[in-house]
Amino acid sequence: MLQEQAHSSTYVPPSQYQIEEIPAWLQKYANLPPGHDYLYCNWEEESYQNLDKYQTMMTRLYRQELKLCIEKYEDYRNRLIRELEERMQLHDLSQAPSSANQNRETYV
Repeated sequence: MLQEQAHSSTYVPPSQYQIEEIPAWLQKYANLPPGHDYLYCNWEEESYQNLDKYQTMMTRLYRQELKLCIEKYEDYRNRLIRELEERMQLHDLSQAPSSANQNRETYV
């Protein structure tokens, strides 16, 4: 009972950066090849608070990208499974008449 109360009293609200709009420049920065950030940003001049905010936003961008990648993979996987099932059904249908003919020959 005491543990439940301790957990409920330690609620931490989500960061405001989780819902804040991601600036266009940060979205472009996220797509730069490694090693090219010096052309775009001067991180040494940023405050810790801004760096933390940008890091949270970058994490959001990467999660969105990962989610999109997973959705594409799942779509491909589902299409592949459907194709495999259709081919198996066609194969079963093409095999069914010949096995029925074999059974008839056995009994005749």
